[in-house]
Amino acid sequence: MQITTFDLDEHKPCGIEVPLGRLAASPEPLEAAYWHKLLELVEHLQLSGSEHELWGQIVHQELLLREPEPPDPVRDREMKKFMDEWRALNPDPTTWGNRLIREKMQRFPPKPGVRVSVRVDWRDYAPLRDGLPEMHYRFQVKRPGRTITEDARAKDPVEAERIICEAFRW
Repeated sequence: MQITTFDLDEHKPCGIEVPLGRLAASPEPLEAAYWHKLLELVEHLQLSGSEHELWGQIVHQELLLREPEPPDPVRDREMKKFMDEWRALNPDPTTWGNRLIREKMQRFPPKPGVRVSVRVDWRDYAPLRDGLPEMHYRFQVKRPGRTITEDARAKDPVEAERIICEAFRW
């Protein structure tokens, strides 16, 4: 399974493992462990042999997953025009921050589809391992046309993969 994202540091598409790797290199032990747990999941999914592809974004402390949208040449031309105009008005990519994503999402909202939010969590008073709480994955699955989400937890990447596959009905 391949998960692609847009790297805000390099300003180009890449595998989600690239920004996750940078976050996992945090000098703060708990923060590094948090992102390393998500990186462990992504690496497991990549090695699983599945041909499925997902689009991922890191927003706050969550990994958001959705299926890529089918090709749309008209929308692609409009997005390219938007990006060309954006670059002309904002020539320094280091100043873009989240403004670009917000503006792009407003102009080109994603088409309805299943959205899966993945985050790392731990129980209150969780057992410690090497000074860090024992962590697990938490999932929130949002389906189009439904206001109530489905929630799930997984202890390991194998169980997490099953939840993701079920969410996207693979």
